[in-house]
Amino acid sequence: MSVLFSETSCGINIGNAKPEHTGRWEMSALGFSQSGSQAQVADYLFTLYTFNQSTVYLVDDEDHDVDNDNIDTTYNYNDRSDDWEDEKSGWESLEFIARAYGGRPEPTFLW
Repeated sequence: MSVLFSETSCGINIGNAKPEHTGRWEMSALGFSQSGSQAQVADYLFTLYTFNQSTVYLVDDEDHDVDNDNIDTTYNYNDRSDDWEDEKSGWESLEFIARAYGGRPEPTFLW
């Protein structure tokens, strides 16, 4: 953490923040007049979001994680034998749910 200040403003920089650092923070500042005889105290409560990157993932209709790089499905045509499969009646229907976590504010999905 580093402190930034000038004659008219002050602030802090927080490095190496982790998602668990997100939360309600309190800042207390103490200022002095140029002569040093007058002190001013300021307290400020605020919500700090330290992790803005959302992680998106897919789940199936039973809420099990789906490997995003490898989704297998079948249909009734066999490319290897170049023929229709007798036991299968058509395309397999798959349903996925997109979820995300980690971002603040909550992520939105655009399709």
